[in-house]
Amino acid sequence: MAGYTARNNRPVRVELEDGYWVEVKTHLSHGETKRAKQALMDATLKVVDEVSETSAKIDMIEYEQEIAMAGIIAWNLDDADGNILPLSPETAKRASIDLMDTDDFDKVVAMVSGVSKKKAGASEKRFPK
Repeated sequence: MAGYTARNNRPVRVELEDGYWVEVKTHLSHGETKRAKQALMDATLKVVDEVSETSAKIDMIEYEQEIAMAGIIAWNLDDADGNILPLSPETAKRASIDLMDTDDFDKVVAMVSGVSKKKAGASEKRFPK
């Protein structure tokens, strides 16, 4: 029997053009989701003369970057010389992800985001017509 942390992590392969692929997790941990949400919004509270003011900055780019960082586990993406782009250490993984085509990146993030919302193998909820 697989351990607790492995039970929902069956990888899914996202097929890209020209034979390229990216394997992603089927479930993000609470910590991975928390880091992505923290990157999404930066809220500040400012108090001036007993009046409080709250402001928030939403950063979808950093949110999606964190989803990709957490979700991508393997790929066959390569550079112009045929060398597979590195996925570790973290700084190299970030640099490699930044080299992805925007459409491919969006496709990968959509898969990670969609799959991370439900447990692997869970059936879709259907509502009566």
